[in-house]
Amino acid sequence: MAELTETVRVMVRGTDGTDDMGEAVKTWTPVDVAGCLVRPVYKDAEADAVEAMRPDAAELTVYVAMDSSLIDYKLLRGAKLRFPDRFDEGEIAEYELDVVGMPWPTPQSPLQWDIQVEARAQHG
Repeated sequence: MAELTETVRVMVRGTDGTDDMGEAVKTWTPVDVAGCLVRPVYKDAEADAVEAMRPDAAELTVYVAMDSSLIDYKLLRGAKLRFPDRFDEGEIAEYELDVVGMPWPTPQSPLQWDIQVEARAQHG
């Protein structure tokens, strides 16, 4: 039987001092969140036909449902998502998705997955 959930690696954005020009030096700290539900979002046929006219462009959007007891939702703003259960370590950074906005938990949810995160990558 196939596994319904997977681990999602949240790359949390932080800063580590400043560089010689006075700009903040960004750091990325990995936080693995187990038991996530990942759902790719597919466009309609007309949108796919338009996208096919741009051969160098590609867009991927996914929704990830997470358990808020496993990660502080405030860490998701500006984060990137990686999918270690789907890709090898050598290629995982190529499939990194940016979190859109700031996901909020839904405390009245009867399910354990009470945060829905939209993440997107666009190339071209």
